[in-house]
Parts: sequence; structure tokens; C-alpha cells
Amino acid sequence: MPLGSDPFPPPPTHRVRWAPALAEDVWLEVLEAPRIEEGVLVLRPEQGRTLWVPLRTITGPIEIQQV
Repeated sequence: MPLGSDPFPPPPTHRVRWAPALAEDVWLEVLEAPRIEEGVLVLRPEQGRTLWVPLRTITGPIEIQQV
């Protein structure tokens, strides 16, 4: 286990998916509500990790579910 990692990470609060992946039943679970900053969808899939998805690469709707 990496030094400083939490043995009990917080549970996900939201599930997100976006086109073109909407055709598949694939959801990304994230720790906080997704947000949009400067043309980028910002997601936190794990503690200490941030995923930036450029909006220009998303070809359809973004679906968000609270869990």
C-alpha cells in the first residue's frame, strides 16, 4: 500500500458517462460532483486523482447520477 493512502477510501457520490461511450453501459464513479472549468469536464475518480476530459471530445450528452 502506498505511503499515506487511505485504507478506507470515501465512497463514490456520483456516476458519470458521456458520448460516445453512452452506447455502452459504462459508468465512471466519482468522489464529488463533476464540474466544468474552461472547456473541460473535471472528475475525481479516486482520492488524489483528477481526470480532465476536453468538452470538444464529447460528442453528445453528459449523464450524471447521484448514488
